[in-house]
Amino acid sequence: MRELTLAEHVYDCLLGQFVSEKALDWVENIYTDGGEYDRNYSAVLDAYERLCQRLGADEEDRDVEVIINAMLDNERLVALKMFELGMYYAKTNG
Repeated sequence: MRELTLAEHVYDCLLGQFVSEKALDWVENIYTDGGEYDRNYSAVLDAYERLCQRLGADEEDRDVEVIINAMLDNERLVALKMFELGMYYAKTNG
């Protein structure tokens, strides 16, 4: 398995993916219970459940899964690019 870039490590820490020795103490976990990310994600899940009920899907709908996963992938791409650009900016304007 390849080693994570710093940007990937920071992103994963933001989402609470690492605990103890792998966590970066300077990175806040934004996925805490009741936090803004958690509330938004809960709203997505609630809407997903209602949509599945309207569509007559038992537990999940393949197309909705594609939409949600693509949006999460895009979120990650934007976050990693923003980190890279921030690093570039810091180096060139430091």
